[in-house]
Amino acid sequence: MTTMYTRGDPNAPDDRGPSMMQRHAEARAREAAHATDAYLRREFPNATDATLALALEKHDGDAQLAKDALREFFDAERAGRTTTTTTATRRRHRARRRGATRASASD
Repeated sequence: MTTMYTRGDPNAPDDRGPSMMQRHAEARAREAAHATDAYLRREFPNATDATLALALEKHDGDAQLAKDALREFFDAERAGRTTTTTTATRRRHRARRRGATRASASD
């Protein structure tokens, strides 16, 4: 999370604790994380908490990518396949990386 300065100079000592903007941003981040966890839990009720957390971590908190990966994983597990990385997953990952690279290059 980035530091938010809403009072005075950013280099001045401030012993009043976090600003209301910072508290609000942290609360929103917690709410978003809780909503994402709840969404994945509804989609995959039999998955362990660790499995859901790992999927989110591997996909940088992107709930849709995590959901797609989990669906492919559980489909492959049910089919008895050992490899779960499909061509569609690889394409999505490459496209996402290319988009991030382009965005950072244009900054």
